[in-house]
Amino acid sequence: VGIRKSTDVHHDRAQLAEAARGMRRRIAVHHARAGVTVRDLDSVYIDAEVTIEIDAVIEPGVVLRGQTRIGKGAHIDVGAVLTNVDVAAGVRIRPYCVIAESRIGEGSQIGPFSHLRTGTELDADVHVGNFVETKKTSMARGAKANHLAYLGDGIVGEGANVGAGT
Repeated sequence: VGIRKSTDVHHDRAQLAEAARGMRRRIAVHHARAGVTVRDLDSVYIDAEVTIEIDAVIEPGVVLRGQTRIGKGAHIDVGAVLTNVDVAAGVRIRPYCVIAESRIGEGSQIGPFSHLRTGTELDADVHVGNFVETKKTSMARGAKANHLAYLGDGIVGEGANVGAGT
């Protein structure tokens, strides 16, 4: 009942999933051999266009899509999803962050559970903490939004500290 014979030319979705898994593993192995610590080669999803510099750490369950670039020594923690993101050297992205179409400056710390939407631009040493969401927002060097805030269509100055509930 609807089961194809192995001689059929068409590929079923299970075969396509197996082929995709093999490709994902080859990409993860490539990065690991180039000096990136990939903690679990079978649980990460890294698109072929992604670049990752030496000494970066990619934890299990991370998804890196599109033109994402991860800088030297950056640490991308469990469950983070990055799409077309420029991550500078030494950045720490904590668990379960979702980041798209953004730039994160050197030494910054993001998350856990942060959502950086399109147009977010963070200078060096910025802290965006748990349950903070940004959209089209620039944060200057050393600025902080440590928890429970929404920052949209704005500019946060150097060294500013955005309080909870903002």
